[in-house]
Amino acid sequence: MTFFSPWFGLGKYRETVATRVMSLSDRGSIWGLSFSPHGRYLATSSPVTSDIHIWNWRQNRIMRTLREPKMDTLEVTVPLLFSPHKHILATCGSGRHAVVSRVWDTRTGALLRTLHSGSFYANCNAIAFTPYGRSLLQVGDHIGVETPGVNLIVYSTRTWQRRWVLRTEPFDPNTIAVSPHGHWAALGGSLFALAPPVAGELPSFDSHPEILIVNLKRHTEVRSIVTFPNPPPTLFGGQLVPVASYSSHALAWSPQGHTIAVGAMGIPKNGNSAFRVYSAQTGAFLWGGPGPQGSNIYSIQYTPNGRYLIVTDIGNNTEIWDVADHQLIQKISGQAGSIAISPHGRYMALGGLKNHQITIWHLHYS
Repeated sequence: MTFFSPWFGLGKYRETVATRVMSLSDRGSIWGLSFSPHGRYLATSSPVTSDIHIWNWRQNRIMRTLREPKMDTLEVTVPLLFSPHKHILATCGSGRHAVVSRVWDTRTGALLRTLHSGSFYANCNAIAFTPYGRSLLQVGDHIGVETPGVNLIVYSTRTWQRRWVLRTEPFDPNTIAVSPHGHWAALGGSLFALAPPVAGELPSFDSHPEILIVNLKRHTEVRSIVTFPNPPPTLFGGQLVPVASYSSHALAWSPQGHTIAVGAMGIPKNGNSAFRVYSAQTGAFLWGGPGPQGSNIYSIQYTPNGRYLIVTDIGNNTEIWDVADHQLIQKISGQAGSIAISPHGRYMALGGLKNHQITIWHLHYS
């Protein structure tokens, strides 16, 4: 399919695989997006409001609004996710009084469960369901008596009780992806270690972006994959000064289970890898894509058939890459903070950061 209009920001790209269908107007920057299991509904969330909207997106109307309870409200509700096989929606946030997640029935709007971490303060960075929806995984930080230092909590979706927990310190995870068969989880984040001592200065820490692979059957760490190498220090005022390092922020496991894609926050200079793809089995680097300095990859997703890898935000663009030949085939202009792809792979939703718009795109496969 050939397309020549510059309105979509295609320019030199010869192929159009996503065509815009419609846009929905919400009340703030859209950071959380998730399609329901059948693709009929779309859940959205924003850090500027505690409301969660369930859209009948084809009719361009909000079907239901889920409101956080007045008491014990999460400070932020951003990540959200539909269960793979039910009308259940899980939300993720941070706040005092040990509340880190809530579980909703989107058919009735009922709050089914408030998940408590047992900590004085808890921060939920990301959530994921296992493929058959039997477990809900949550990564973050917990400060308190019951679960101090816990970074991964696994809940049963039948009872909503904790099945097991894992401390990953000094590795600090901020994103998660589950393998297609549900045997493994990949945690993306940074490993913190003491920096080499400097005379006359207080001890400091270096952060090293990594992916930590966890065996969900045995509840153990398996291996780590070093992702973005820290750039070398630069000479400033006669001294070597560290350059701001990468942070592994967005993560996706390919539907075939062979690869893991990771996106960076704070690309230190033009041309450096904005995202990288690794072998899930060996951890070997396979390929990646560049981006301009300062780009932040907010979200990265494979289409369900594994044909495309979709990445946002690279230079205020969403990029669609052909996985087989590692070629960029389309750019969509506009800063987006989140991506959702319908379970059958026909539609993609992008959540705008500045214009408060959710755009729906039809994905084509040749």
